[in-house]
Amino acid sequence: MDIPITKQEFELFQDYIYNNVGINLPPHKITLVQSRLRKRVKELGLKSYGELFEVIKKDRSGDELAILISSISTNVTSFFREKGQWDFLKTEILNIIKKKNTKRLRIWSAGCSSGQEPYTVAMFLHETLQNISSCDIKILATDISEKVLKLAIEGEYREKDILDLDRNLVHKYFEPMIDKKEQRVYRIKDFLKK
Repeated sequence: MDIPITKQEFELFQDYIYNNVGINLPPHKITLVQSRLRKRVKELGLKSYGELFEVIKKDRSGDELAILISSISTNVTSFFREKGQWDFLKTEILNIIKKKNTKRLRIWSAGCSSGQEPYTVAMFLHETLQNISSCDIKILATDISEKVLKLAIEGEYREKDILDLDRNLVHKYFEPMIDKKEQRVYRIKDFLKK
Protein backbone atom coordinates (compact mmCIF):
# COMPACT_ATOMS: atom_id res chain seq x y z
CA MET A 1 0.00 0.00 0.00
CA ASP A 2 1.20 3.49 -0.87
CA ILE A 3 1.87 5.79 2.07
CA PRO A 4 0.82 9.42 1.42
CA ILE A 5 3.02 12.28 2.58
CA THR A 6 1.23 14.80 4.78
CA LYS A 7 1.50 18.55 4.32
CA GLN A 8 3.39 18.78 7.63
CA GLU A 9 5.86 16.06 6.59
CA PHE A 10 6.42 17.79 3.25
CA GLU A 11 7.11 21.08 5.05
CA LEU A 12 9.70 19.34 7.28
CA PHE A 13 11.54 18.09 4.17
CA GLN A 14 11.02 21.40 2.40
CA ASP A 15 12.74 23.35 5.21
CA TYR A 16 15.44 20.74 5.81
CA ILE A 17 16.38 20.49 2.13
CA TYR A 18 16.45 24.26 1.69
CA ASN A 19 18.52 24.84 4.84
CA ASN A 20 21.01 22.01 4.20
CA VAL A 21 21.23 21.87 0.42
CA GLY A 22 19.79 25.13 -0.90
CA ILE A 23 17.13 23.51 -3.10
CA ASN A 24 13.80 25.32 -2.93
CA LEU A 25 10.79 23.02 -3.17
CA PRO A 26 7.61 25.05 -3.63
CA PRO A 27 4.32 23.64 -2.27
CA HIS A 28 3.25 22.22 -5.64
CA LYS A 29 6.24 19.80 -5.49
CA ILE A 30 4.62 17.73 -2.72
CA THR A 31 3.77 14.88 -5.12
CA LEU A 32 7.30 14.91 -6.55
CA VAL A 33 8.82 14.66 -3.05
CA GLN A 34 6.48 11.80 -2.15
CA SER A 35 7.31 9.85 -5.31
CA ARG A 36 11.06 10.43 -4.94
CA LEU A 37 11.15 9.39 -1.26
CA ARG A 38 8.66 6.51 -1.47
CA LYS A 39 11.36 3.95 -2.31
CA ARG A 40 13.49 4.90 0.71
CA VAL A 41 10.51 4.71 3.07
CA LYS A 42 9.82 1.16 1.80
CA GLU A 43 13.51 0.11 1.86
CA LEU A 44 13.80 1.06 5.52
CA GLY A 45 10.42 -0.50 6.40
CA LEU A 46 9.05 2.78 7.74
CA LYS A 47 5.41 3.67 8.28
CA SER A 48 5.57 7.37 7.38
CA TYR A 49 7.63 10.10 5.77
CA GLY A 50 7.95 11.62 9.23
CA GLU A 51 9.86 8.51 10.33
CA LEU A 52 12.16 8.90 7.31
CA PHE A 53 12.74 12.53 8.26
CA GLU A 54 13.83 11.44 11.75
CA VAL A 55 16.20 8.81 10.30
CA ILE A 56 17.82 11.46 8.09
CA LYS A 57 18.10 13.98 10.95
CA LYS A 58 19.68 11.45 13.33
CA ASP A 59 22.14 9.98 10.79
CA ARG A 60 25.65 11.25 11.63
CA SER A 61 27.39 9.49 8.74
CA GLY A 62 25.87 11.75 6.08
CA ASP A 63 24.77 8.72 4.08
CA GLU A 64 21.06 9.42 4.49
CA LEU A 65 21.52 13.05 3.46
CA ALA A 66 23.40 11.90 0.34
CA ILE A 67 20.57 9.50 -0.51
CA LEU A 68 18.04 12.30 0.07
CA ILE A 69 19.96 14.67 -2.23
CA SER A 70 20.21 12.06 -4.99
CA SER A 71 16.51 11.32 -4.64
CA ILE A 72 15.40 14.95 -4.76
CA SER A 73 17.72 16.40 -7.39
CA THR A 74 16.77 16.21 -11.04
CA ASN A 75 19.67 15.34 -13.32
CA VAL A 76 18.69 16.32 -16.84
CA THR A 77 21.52 16.80 -19.27
CA SER A 78 22.79 16.12 -22.76
CA PHE A 79 25.73 17.01 -24.96
CA PHE A 80 25.53 20.45 -26.63
CA ARG A 81 22.18 21.20 -25.01
CA GLU A 82 20.61 24.55 -25.96
CA LYS A 83 22.25 25.18 -29.35
CA GLY A 84 21.80 28.96 -29.18
CA GLN A 85 24.11 29.31 -26.19
CA TRP A 86 26.98 27.66 -28.06
CA ASP A 87 26.61 30.03 -31.02
CA PHE A 88 26.67 32.98 -28.61
CA LEU A 89 29.56 31.57 -26.60
CA LYS A 90 31.70 30.99 -29.70
CA THR A 91 31.79 34.73 -30.35
CA GLU A 92 32.10 35.66 -26.68
CA ILE A 93 35.00 33.31 -25.87
CA LEU A 94 37.04 34.72 -28.74
CA ASN A 95 36.16 38.28 -27.66
CA ILE A 96 37.15 37.56 -24.04
CA ILE A 97 40.49 36.12 -25.07
CA LYS A 98 41.23 39.08 -27.37
CA LYS A 99 40.02 41.71 -24.90
CA LYS A 100 41.84 40.29 -21.88
CA ASN A 101 44.85 39.33 -23.99
CA THR A 102 45.09 36.05 -22.13
CA LYS A 103 45.01 32.35 -22.88
CA ARG A 104 43.95 31.54 -19.34
CA LEU A 105 40.35 30.40 -18.91
CA ARG A 106 38.56 29.21 -15.79
CA ILE A 107 35.10 27.75 -16.25
CA TRP A 108 32.78 26.40 -13.58
CA SER A 109 30.15 23.88 -14.59
CA ALA A 110 27.88 24.00 -11.56
CA GLY A 111 25.22 21.31 -11.54
CA CYS A 112 27.19 19.26 -14.06
CA SER A 113 25.05 16.15 -13.52
CA SER A 114 26.64 13.11 -15.21
CA GLY A 115 29.25 15.19 -17.02
CA GLN A 116 27.81 15.98 -20.42
CA GLU A 117 28.01 19.72 -19.78
CA PRO A 118 31.69 20.03 -18.79
CA TYR A 119 32.73 17.58 -21.51
CA THR A 120 30.70 19.62 -24.01
CA VAL A 121 32.55 22.75 -22.86
CA ALA A 122 35.87 20.96 -23.37
CA MET A 123 34.87 19.75 -26.86
CA PHE A 124 33.57 23.22 -27.71
CA LEU A 125 36.88 24.81 -26.69
CA HIS A 126 38.87 22.27 -28.69
CA GLU A 127 36.73 23.02 -31.73
CA THR A 128 36.73 26.82 -31.26
CA LEU A 129 40.22 27.80 -30.10
CA GLN A 130 43.25 27.65 -32.32
CA ASN A 131 46.39 26.33 -30.62
CA ILE A 132 44.43 25.13 -27.61
CA SER A 133 47.53 23.36 -26.32
CA SER A 134 49.07 26.77 -25.63
CA CYS A 135 46.09 27.76 -23.46
CA ASP A 136 45.80 27.34 -19.70
CA ILE A 137 42.26 26.00 -19.34
CA LYS A 138 40.64 24.56 -16.23
CA ILE A 139 37.04 23.37 -16.00
CA LEU A 140 35.63 22.78 -12.53
CA ALA A 141 32.63 20.45 -12.62
CA THR A 142 30.49 20.17 -9.49
CA ASP A 143 27.13 18.72 -8.57
CA ILE A 144 25.16 18.27 -5.39
CA SER A 145 24.70 14.55 -6.11
CA GLU A 146 27.69 12.31 -5.45
CA LYS A 147 26.03 9.59 -7.50
CA VAL A 148 26.02 11.59 -10.74
CA LEU A 149 29.48 13.03 -10.05
CA LYS A 150 30.85 9.49 -10.06
CA LEU A 151 29.27 8.99 -13.48
CA ALA A 152 30.83 12.25 -14.68
CA ILE A 153 34.27 11.17 -13.51
CA GLU A 154 33.91 7.83 -15.32
CA GLY A 155 32.95 9.67 -18.50
CA GLU A 156 31.19 6.67 -20.03
CA TYR A 157 28.01 7.14 -22.02
CA ARG A 158 25.55 4.81 -23.70
CA GLU A 159 24.94 4.97 -27.41
CA LYS A 160 21.64 6.78 -26.91
CA ASP A 161 23.50 9.57 -25.05
CA ILE A 162 25.60 10.41 -28.10
CA LEU A 163 23.04 9.83 -30.88
CA ASP A 164 22.58 13.54 -31.57
CA LEU A 165 26.31 14.30 -31.62
CA ASP A 166 28.07 14.91 -34.91
CA ARG A 167 29.90 11.70 -35.87
CA ASN A 168 33.18 13.64 -36.27
CA LEU A 169 32.95 14.75 -32.64
CA VAL A 170 32.23 11.19 -31.52
CA HIS A 171 35.27 9.93 -33.42
CA LYS A 172 37.55 12.71 -32.07
CA TYR A 173 36.51 12.73 -28.43
CA PHE A 174 35.13 9.26 -27.56
CA GLU A 175 36.47 5.74 -27.67
CA PRO A 176 33.97 2.91 -28.14
CA MET A 177 34.25 0.06 -25.67
CA ILE A 178 32.30 -2.72 -23.99
CA ASP A 179 31.35 -2.18 -20.34
CA LYS A 180 31.05 -4.68 -17.47
CA LYS A 181 27.50 -5.52 -18.54
CA GLU A 182 28.70 -6.39 -22.06
CA GLN A 183 27.01 -3.29 -23.48
CA ARG A 184 28.55 -0.86 -25.97
CA VAL A 185 29.51 2.43 -24.34
CA TYR A 186 31.56 5.44 -25.37
CA ARG A 187 34.25 6.72 -23.05
CA ILE A 188 35.55 10.29 -23.16
CA LYS A 189 39.17 10.20 -24.37
CA ASP A 190 41.78 10.94 -21.69
CA PHE A 191 43.13 14.09 -23.36
CA LEU A 192 39.68 15.68 -23.13
CA LYS A 193 39.17 14.54 -19.52
CA LYS A 194 42.42 16.24 -18.57
